Amino acid sequence: MWFACDCRRPWEVTVKAMISVQAAHCSNASGRFAPFPSSHSRCWHQGQREMPAEASESWNSASQVYAPFEAFTGQFTRAAAAEIPSLLSDSASSGPLRIMDVASGTGASTFALCKTLADHCRQKSPKALVVATDFSEAMLKTLTEKFTASSADPEVMASQAAEKEGFLELATQVADAQDLSAFADGTFDAINCSFGIMFPKSPEKVAREFWRLLKPGGVAVVTTWHYNNMPAEILVDLAHVFKGRGRFDQLPLATATEKFGSEAFMRRLFRGDLEDGSDASGSPGSPLWRSRDLQAKFIAGSSYCLPRHMAAMMNKTPLASDLGHWDEDAVEKHLQDHWTGEDGRIVLQGTALVLFARKPIS
Repeated sequence: MWFACDCRRPWEVTVKAMISVQAAHCSNASGRFAPFPSSHSRCWHQGQREMPAEASESWNSASQVYAPFEAFTGQFTRAAAAEIPSLLSDSASSGPLRIMDVASGTGASTFALCKTLADHCRQKSPKALVVATDFSEAMLKTLTEKFTASSADPEVMASQAAEKEGFLELATQVADAQDLSAFADGTFDAINCSFGIMFPKSPEKVAREFWRLLKPGGVAVVTTWHYNNMPAEILVDLAHVFKGRGRFDQLPLATATEKFGSEAFMRRLFRGDLEDGSDASGSPGSPLWRSRDLQAKFIAGSSYCLPRHMAAMMNKTPLASDLGHWDEDAVEKHLQDHWTGEDGRIVLQGTALVLFARKPIS
């Protein structure tokens, strides 16, 4: 729940303001940010979680080695974010845009989104108010540090410039995508979720939260992997060599999330077809998107990483660490011998599925 007053306005908590209170208000038992003093109208959300604590800790650990792979995922999140201004309803230009970035991680999607929105606001809208959410505090801490430090990243720099010019406000909040009850119904013009809807226990709850939070005419932009050679091929090979798994056996987490790469599955998810048809009280569930409100596109891309980068993530990302401890030196050597090109780099290849779900005006 939100602490203090004015609790339905998370965009008033700028990232820089959060940094300024971290030292002074971090004495609560959980180690999370305590509320702002009552003399302030800003507030900080501690976060309710349906995700298991061990899952949160796994992704907190993954944040330490995430940076080398943002160049890969970033090209897809950037392409998805670029679509949002053209999808905003006409009514969105009459006041500040309110945008949520769900499962923002360390900020690849958030900063791509902020740059796109800042460019849009300079022409058509007074300001973009963006709140980045993730259930990993460590991921959000990294995002915050990027935004408040000097950076050579063009998207971070553009976001910082937009904030100084008054076109952008950015807030972060620890939150589980399955329970975003801290936010009021019909708050957001758009919700962006890049490579995050696959991991919660109940993606149906996530889709229904997106529906609830969007204004009429608002749009959810949800990006998933249709294909990613890292879990589909490279990690499968490592699991075969080092863990004795079958040569073509998919990793457990990859298998569980593979269905989200199907356009048919994603359409069923956002129509509400995967639910049992009733809410918690046993009454018929309210409808979600209609087929005509859903569109999809596929985006292909590639990037590179070094064997040491992939080896360093093996004991930190749930994709691999669920299989037990890895000898990182041995993994690095195997990758160098079997997966690199002449330049010593591993080619990462993927295709993203982007679903656009517009909430009807009536």
